[in-house]
Amino acid sequence: MTNQKRKGPDRIGPAKFARAAQFSGARGLPVYSYKDYISEQSVVYSHDDDEADNLIQGMDLSGPLWFDMKWHVDKDMKALRTALVQICDGKTILLLQEVIESSTVIKLGVWIHNDAIKLYADYGISAKELLDLKVLAYSADLQYRKIFGKTNVSLARIVSMYTGKELSKGPVRTSNWEQVLSNLQKECTSSDAHCAVVVYNRLMEITKMADQVVDIRQLAVDFALGDLRGSRHDILIDNAIPVPIMQAKWMEVYRLWYEEQVLFHEIRVRLGWSPENPFRTTGAISCVVHALQADANLSYSLPRLKELIQMDLGSWKRYRCWIVQEERHAEFHQLR
Repeated sequence: MTNQKRKGPDRIGPAKFARAAQFSGARGLPVYSYKDYISEQSVVYSHDDDEADNLIQGMDLSGPLWFDMKWHVDKDMKALRTALVQICDGKTILLLQEVIESSTVIKLGVWIHNDAIKLYADYGISAKELLDLKVLAYSADLQYRKIFGKTNVSLARIVSMYTGKELSKGPVRTSNWEQVLSNLQKECTSSDAHCAVVVYNRLMEITKMADQVVDIRQLAVDFALGDLRGSRHDILIDNAIPVPIMQAKWMEVYRLWYEEQVLFHEIRVRLGWSPENPFRTTGAISCVVHALQADANLSYSLPRLKELIQMDLGSWKRYRCWIVQEERHAEFHQLR
């Protein structure tokens, strides 16, 4: 897969502006609601990893899944960590507060690559097969190309054009997505997820009527570490990592984790850390990381190390700069 460069919005000429205005929501269109297409029982709100994994297996994975995220913005307008992930196959909508990664199914969204960058920065998950709905519409529909060209178009305008409805507005869109979701939040985010699948199906109908073939996998891109550069998270690439001085405790934990392959909860038991000890998880992760930072000759599995750090979100935030640099180092040696 190749990664597409994203650029700022193109300027819209007067003619295109006039045509685009009809899809700006100014016509008083009815509000889009997923309930017009599927039942409320099709929405599943999950906080549990195992439940989410089981639900994913019951979805239709043969076609693209709509993928979107929600996060809270604090009083200083700082975007906090991703709180909610929505996945929809047109029949079922999953509202997940734990991220599920799939590398075999196309994920469909608007500005989806920006979501992938934030997803990596927040949780260390590298999303693959990302298809932007704008790119698909441009490739599939001559009318879309005439109206918008290659301009950056919002999901609301795309929904307006292909469904004759507009997305709901109001303060719910900037509400706190880290809390237990209210019915209004569920309604808003479920409609956001479902509408894109309806648009996708409409675009596929258009290509069929035009006797046109669009290979969606050729349009999809993967997240790559280089995408962090130029984003608000580019500090993950360039931040200098200090080299600590090795300590005996670090090596003890490293040997248990890497050489003896001891399960992580057993490591804490062997070290005599009680379950009440707050050092039990973050401290053990730090021991492994610091040992590897102190001695560059120590062996380790990068995927296993990354999985270890992702066990604790605080540890991921603390060590993600170093992980990014280790991943880039591994990519460099693979290309040689």
